[in-house]
Amino acid sequence: MLGLSLDGWCWLVYYIGFANKTKTKMGIIEGRYIKDRRKKMGLTQIQLANDLGLSHAPIYHLENGSESISLKNLRLITDRLGLEVVIKDKDE
Repeated sequence: MLGLSLDGWCWLVYYIGFANKTKTKMGIIEGRYIKDRRKKMGLTQIQLANDLGLSHAPIYHLENGSESISLKNLRLITDRLGLEVVIKDKDE
């Protein structure tokens, strides 16, 4: 299971298919959490994207839970926002 951990809370992310472990689909709760963090840091989607060398589309889709995102981009975004991606067993 993949999760985002901040201040002791674990925000769960689910895999899209067992075979394709390079893309995850964020839920709307996780996306809103990431959006709130971005806004608290005073960043627009465009500013964050420019900082990371990305288009704003992955950030938009991540925040709205509307599309898969690569783990690479997920880690880039969460690192910039002071969040982390955690992989752990489902039973935990």
